[in-house]
Amino acid sequence: KQWYQRRVAITAGDSFASNEVYDEAPGALTVGMVAASSHPLCSIYASGIINGFDGGVNRYDLKCTHVMAADYFGFNGNLPWFIYGSFDDYDGVRSLSAMTFFLGRTTPFEIQRGWMINDNGSKMKIFEGRSVSVGNSGCTLLFSENLLKVTCDPFTVYYDGFMSAHIDYTAKTSSGGSSKGIFNIGLCFDNLSGFRPNWQVRGGSGCSVTDFITCK
Repeated sequence: KQWYQRRVAITAGDSFASNEVYDEAPGALTVGMVAASSHPLCSIYASGIINGFDGGVNRYDLKCTHVMAADYFGFNGNLPWFIYGSFDDYDGVRSLSAMTFFLGRTTPFEIQRGWMINDNGSKMKIFEGRSVSVGNSGCTLLFSENLLKVTCDPFTVYYDGFMSAHIDYTAKTSSGGSSKGIFNIGLCFDNLSGFRPNWQVRGGSGCSVTDFITCK
């Protein structure tokens, strides 16, 4: 098996991007320079590789849109939340093209490939190194060193802008036993999704998927 990860360098105003190929899964903190966390961490890599909150690594067939992580009740007083991931083929590799965030009854927002932000149907302007609030979600965005950081009360997300991301489950600690509660769903926990294959939420033509393949 091989894993893919997007590496980006910007010099003299020009950008250069390429896929790097690994014989082993890249370390959980290699998309950007994400600091080590004391919380459960889920890493979403290209080619359908997901390093879940429990540390297990699985390869899933990902097409169109899937639930990556969610707490549909709300933990420790936080709003219920969902994180959707949308996938397409990028440079011939199945990759994360967008992430959509739902928190309670606030207005959802989406981050997209190329570090674009869709805020209630409008393109949101961001500046390098400047934190901004997103609508009424209570979340903030920070674009720095080619990495987009989304900070919300229950979680922090890091997106490389091309194909990979991390979800840091800040509402829980790694020492608290299993990170999955009775109201948690999504591929960062497992693919026990009933009639929804691999927690797929948006199907349609060309979106059929098969069961996951566990990476040994």
